[in-house]
Amino acid sequence: MALGVLSIATRRSLKRGVSSLRAFQQVRCRSRCIPESRDHARVRSLAHEDSPPQSELAVYRYGGMDDCAAEMRSQTYSPELAEPDRFGGPNLLPIADGIDRVVKTWDAEFASAAQPATAAPSLNEAVVDGKIWSSSGRLRSGREFSIPRLLECAQGGDPALQAAPDSFERTTRTGALQTATMALGVLSIATRRSLKRGVSSLRAFQQTWDAEFASAAQPATAAPSLNEAVVDGKIMHPSLLNRNVRETQYAVRGELYLKAEELRQKGMEIIFTNVGNPHALGQVPITYNRQVLALCAAPFLLEHPEVTKMFPSDAISRAKELLSYNKGGIGAYSDSRGAEGVRKEVARYIEQRDGMPAGTVNHNNIFLTDGASVAVRMGLNSLIRDENDGILVPIPQYPLYSASIKLYGGSLVPYELDESKGWGLNVEALRKACSDAKAKGILPRGLVFINPGNPTGQCLSKENLKELAQFASEEQVVLMADEVYQENIFQDERPFVSMRQVLYEAGEPLNSKVELLSFHTVSKGALGECGLRGGYVEMHNIHPGAIEEVYKTASINLSPNVLGQMAMGLMVNPPAPGTPSYEGYMKEKNEVLASMRRRAHIMTDAFNSLEGVTCNFTEGAMYSFPQLHLPKKAIEAAKAAGKSPDVFYCLKLLEATGISVVPGSGFGQAEGTFHLRTTILPMEDVMKEKFVPLLTDFHKKFMDTYRD
Repeated sequence: MALGVLSIATRRSLKRGVSSLRAFQQVRCRSRCIPESRDHARVRSLAHEDSPPQSELAVYRYGGMDDCAAEMRSQTYSPELAEPDRFGGPNLLPIADGIDRVVKTWDAEFASAAQPATAAPSLNEAVVDGKIWSSSGRLRSGREFSIPRLLECAQGGDPALQAAPDSFERTTRTGALQTATMALGVLSIATRRSLKRGVSSLRAFQQTWDAEFASAAQPATAAPSLNEAVVDGKIMHPSLLNRNVRETQYAVRGELYLKAEELRQKGMEIIFTNVGNPHALGQVPITYNRQVLALCAAPFLLEHPEVTKMFPSDAISRAKELLSYNKGGIGAYSDSRGAEGVRKEVARYIEQRDGMPAGTVNHNNIFLTDGASVAVRMGLNSLIRDENDGILVPIPQYPLYSASIKLYGGSLVPYELDESKGWGLNVEALRKACSDAKAKGILPRGLVFINPGNPTGQCLSKENLKELAQFASEEQVVLMADEVYQENIFQDERPFVSMRQVLYEAGEPLNSKVELLSFHTVSKGALGECGLRGGYVEMHNIHPGAIEEVYKTASINLSPNVLGQMAMGLMVNPPAPGTPSYEGYMKEKNEVLASMRRRAHIMTDAFNSLEGVTCNFTEGAMYSFPQLHLPKKAIEAAKAAGKSPDVFYCLKLLEATGISVVPGSGFGQAEGTFHLRTTILPMEDVMKEKFVPLLTDFHKKFMDTYRD
């Protein structure tokens, strides 16, 4: 019974888990088929043996899963429990069937394992077959398996719990939670989850249950709801949603953005610099790309007698080539990894960019996605197993990472960039972050770096990248290279270098050892085609079985959008020299990038001219991230308004000028510092004639108002 309860408690929302325990308790009390004396004794007898088990299989067997299943089928438990309509309780037969299936699966897996039956299980199984990201389901154990420890957790050690219950809360805890804790320790092995995680989850659940019960607006003796599935008449009520969904935050489209939309709808002109959306701020699409995409979207034009007068010949031939990659054109699904022809073009692009021989990159290790964000989430979703898996993320960071890690139930492990050194990356800070996480029981499995940086705009040197590669090898983490701004470089000292190139040039053992996910997109660079949603991830040194698992999950969505795939093909395989469109293409592309370089200087200079503001130069990407040294009175006013100081400043800026930026707190910042992020994307005339004058005038008035 506890196993049935447990699956709900650990895999459903907290409220559903509570409801299930309540229903369980009522069935238990009504049927009186489980004697009180057996609540703990039976579980202990199933889990305990005088001699410690010598193999994982023995541990599992001694856990008593198969005995539990047999017990459920026997007459010891009342058959009435198999009649859910009578008591509203669960049917034990499906639970028993499920346990039997787990037993068979586990036995089969154990029998085929390439280790002797007497092998001791690994305490920290972070790597399988030399791969961090393996297709194997064998996961790490958080602590040594200990029968006495499980018994301690099951019994609780609280004498008050042994007394006759005088409230529903105590009845539930005595009759179910303590037993369920023991069952969770058993079940964690059957499902290949660590005992530490399982027991911790139950403890956290029990603490939350106690807190909820204590704060409930009903007497302790009130009858519980049997099915807390509706709140305020709604099934999909905010309080009944997945907890990770409720707790996920995304500052780029958060409070400031919503306020900006409210003001826009009231007629105020808003300059949206909160998100890197070039075309929304006036950037013009590259002509050649849109010509090809127009023909792909309307292939009947290729048969028009005047087509050669309307489109250049290379655009026509390129459209035909792209259409040949996907039967049915943009209106048909492609392979779930993306059209093979485009993936081959991406592979050649990586080889040419990084100076590698043809055939080095396997196109089957490339996934085309609806923008790079989907590729990032695909990687995080596969890496994160539970809250004890950590992802190292730079602070300040792009909120895609913090939001996705929360959504998938992992733990963000922050490592701070050094603002005093141009947002430089310090490997020692990485090592400290890694060791601190491990001390808390969190295993770092991935390392995110953003090059060029978002929101900080710094560019990593080749030496920095080599240090990262060596760190990843030593600490056994998967590198996640966010390289979407690789074309947006606004200085000459540190040109963009990909991590793929660094590994290739480093040779062995790094090139064949370090596991790497590299991300790119059509949304940034000179194209700025955010709305087309084209991206890719290349998986280097990832276990083939793990790639197959990712392919399986990608198949759930059937296909990435095909027009975005074609846009990606155009980005990685542009017009060649000597073709009709080459010169025009290069002229448009270079003008966009040159203008961005000028705007990076305009924006940085504008912030550094303001009182109490310092801003590192935007070396790359498309953002500035100035620090605001706010007066004490402004900080106090923010506190009185219930806002953090940077949010307070940004709201005042929005209301006074219509400039929509993002507070630095949404990206993470050093304690006691305040920042904001803005794009450098407004057109040069808008930046000079509107953005900078409005910002300057507002800031002077703000400082005068709150001057100490």
